[in-house]
Amino acid sequence: PNSMNNYGVLVNEMGMSGFMTRLQEEITQPISSVLFPVQGEWLDHHHSFSVRYTAGEDLGLDMHSDDSDVTFNTCLGKPGFTAAGLTFCGIMGRP
Repeated sequence: PNSMNNYGVLVNEMGMSGFMTRLQEEITQPISSVLFPVQGEWLDHHHSFSVRYTAGEDLGLDMHSDDSDVTFNTCLGKPGFTAAGLTFCGIMGRP
């Protein structure tokens, strides 16, 4: 879905836009409004994608910042799956 990986797909382009909109309205919007009262008060858009990481393909993602007010990350690993670390390096604009 961007220049940072080779094995990603935009979920909306797979015909799942309606599902993701409903997920946003019913799940992530209520969570956002509690955790981020200002930025998450109203989510009016989603840019949903999935990336596969595996040996011999993409192994991870370099440090970056998302162009969004609120970002949700979900690991879809199978039972027994290990890894999929996620590191937060601070708040953008703060030392």
